Amino acid sequence: MKEKIPFASIEKSGTVNEYRGSLQTFTSLTEMQEYIRNKVNTTLVFLNPFHTITEREGDYQAHGDEPILALDVEETSTTSREQLLAEIPDIHITLAELIKPQLSDEEYAHIAHEILETEIRG
Repeated sequence: MKEKIPFASIEKSGTVNEYRGSLQTFTSLTEMQEYIRNKVNTTLVFLNPFHTITEREGDYQAHGDEPILALDVEETSTTSREQLLAEIPDIHITLAELIKPQLSDEEYAHIAHEILETEIRG
């Protein structure tokens, strides 16, 4: 079995950069900055959860405690969007059964409204 290496692909203006490396998790931006400070010539690709806004100066409040996921980059490669799409095999997928939504449109709209009111507007 092929080893699974964490990666991130980021496309901008037709150029795709692929980053591979080890996955790190941090509880705060300060912790992530300390990690970077202790390494030489490191590149991190990371997802910054919305709740980290509370670390900025000001009276920002946000819900959540998701970790910051960061890829400590060990290898990079660059290709064009067209080349990447050409390398993806064209595989026909047959579903065993139809996909059924778990929520009705009305239920989804209600949940989205609740999130807007309680999580975003506060």
